[in-house]
Amino acid sequence: NTPLQALVLLNDVQHVEAARVFAAQLLDFESEDRSRLERAFRVATSRMPTTDEVEILAELLSAQRGVFEDDLDAARELISVGDSAVAERHDPSALAAWTVVASAVLNLHEAITKG
Repeated sequence: NTPLQALVLLNDVQHVEAARVFAAQLLDFESEDRSRLERAFRVATSRMPTTDEVEILAELLSAQRGVFEDDLDAARELISVGDSAVAERHDPSALAAWTVVASAVLNLHEAITKG
């Protein structure tokens, strides 16, 4: 891991767009937050998350919901990153919050390295 790697994985257009598309899929396939968080973790790491890991992601989701519900322009800006069409069926603030969570999960050490 290098600082440059972290900057790319968190800020590169393709990575942000991938997180948004992943977030939209989570919103489509699961109906409850816990199920979405577990699915995201399982898809990215090939294992079920621990209770502590789910709680940490739930706290991140809650914080991001607050941020994007208060700043809808920031939500729209985040979800507009990339070339793929934005899933209009989702509330922009919800999709933005889940995009941040999806990005965090996709940036877990287990998701970016192979053992």
